[in-house]
Amino acid sequence: LYSNRSACHFNVGKFEAARADGEACVRLAPQWAKGFFRLGKALLCLERFADAMDALRECVSLDAAEHATAQRRNAEYAASARLAESSFIDGYFAGLTEGLPIAVKYISPRRGKGVIATQAFSYGQVVWEEYPAVSLHGFAGRGGAGACAPARGESDTDPRHSSDSCNRNGHGDGEDVTGIRTCSQCMLSHLSSAALSARPGIFDVVYENGPTPQGVVCGRCERPEEWYCSETCREAAWLAHHRWLCAGVLTVGGGDGPRSHPMVQLRTLCQTSGRINPLMIARIFATVLSGVEGGERASDAYRPFSNFEANEEPAAGDEAAFDLIHQHLSLRWSSANGLEGHGFQAELAAIITLRNFRLLNGAFLRNAQEINPISAVHSKLDLRVAQSEDSARHADQETSTELTKFLTLLQVTADDGGVQEARGSEFLQGLTVTGSGLFEIGNSMNHSCQPNVVSMTRHLNHKLSVVAIRAIEPGDELCISYVDEALPGAQRRAALRKFYHFDCTCERCVAESCR
Repeated sequence: LYSNRSACHFNVGKFEAARADGEACVRLAPQWAKGFFRLGKALLCLERFADAMDALRECVSLDAAEHATAQRRNAEYAASARLAESSFIDGYFAGLTEGLPIAVKYISPRRGKGVIATQAFSYGQVVWEEYPAVSLHGFAGRGGAGACAPARGESDTDPRHSSDSCNRNGHGDGEDVTGIRTCSQCMLSHLSSAALSARPGIFDVVYENGPTPQGVVCGRCERPEEWYCSETCREAAWLAHHRWLCAGVLTVGGGDGPRSHPMVQLRTLCQTSGRINPLMIARIFATVLSGVEGGERASDAYRPFSNFEANEEPAAGDEAAFDLIHQHLSLRWSSANGLEGHGFQAELAAIITLRNFRLLNGAFLRNAQEINPISAVHSKLDLRVAQSEDSARHADQETSTELTKFLTLLQVTADDGGVQEARGSEFLQGLTVTGSGLFEIGNSMNHSCQPNVVSMTRHLNHKLSVVAIRAIEPGDELCISYVDEALPGAQRRAALRKFYHFDCTCERCVAESCR
């Protein structure tokens, strides 16, 4: 009845009435594909593209479950879902790419969305730069100087671009073990004189205008991992997520002190397993709470993160990690809103679920960008190189000598190869922080075994740069490589099939298969 009436309303242009009857359909028959189809079509015409996309995706999923063979599935369902997704992508990403020389567009059912250049670029040009939707640095004290777990997943053969188990140099979580602290919000590092003691004189040159500020910790939990480079970063973290996760705000119901706090237990669990993904997922769920408290719908607050979802990825200990997050956030939400322990209302309960936890874990494993902000020493070296190149053009020998002096302090040869030697030295690598993040535009790029751009972090903080590595024309799709493109074709395609669940048909793979 509701389905037929929704169709009648739709056919005469009464889309709001069609939506209401569509919602009645899915409420009464939540496993019926056609109900979601009615709802999705109405939402599409109401230009509620995100909601339409969700409804029509559910429609296609239910239809696929009902009909095992593709021949029996409803083609109109799939076509409507593609239209909703395309409309959503055009609208959602238009704001994110405004003023940038790129656009995010729906490419095809197989490739989904992609990033398109709107102007020409030559080799080495920066196409765009972007801050992450969520990021976090690795743990401290796991492996010593220069040691880091595999950057793209949980084993040496896993090419997925995740640094879930990445830990570098014993200074990841803000503890001043080696004289280096890392901002929990922007990943900027603070170097003490002790951190640079192996190269006498470097500290005074790097900080020739005075030492950097000592930074601040969260005034409530005062935990070392919640160290911030500035009041600005501390305030930004508090407003976005930390006020819901802070171990200084004790969980309702007490416990035997700070060590029993669910977020302290979660961090201990993550350190034991060497995985940072659950901590980033906790930040995402907390960010959703902040959005809802600010007046957003839960689904809208979650949208920047659900866009990354692909496949569920269960992991050892994930139920325990999720239970700690859910237990704490539900009680914090109830306390903050005077609900006296009743937990989340239905809208939030539908977002903060174990399934979404595992979907986000899959998103990190497949999409997360490893972030390696440069240190103040790297920055000073880059400055000296730029000054030297400029002085060569103007025959300024004095400025050129400054680079030679700096290379000498770094204890490398002050010749043409000295800069590369310095950048590759164990000393400079030991000052590099490692973390992971998700980027709304950057992670929208598709794969090619012959990429035309590369993503890199070359700033003091967690900002991402996308740089052209070949000539690009307006209208070209911008692609990175998800795997090591130096591998033989068979190995590349096997890795993509295993970890990303698709068969690569890029120009290079097609050419190789024709040989």
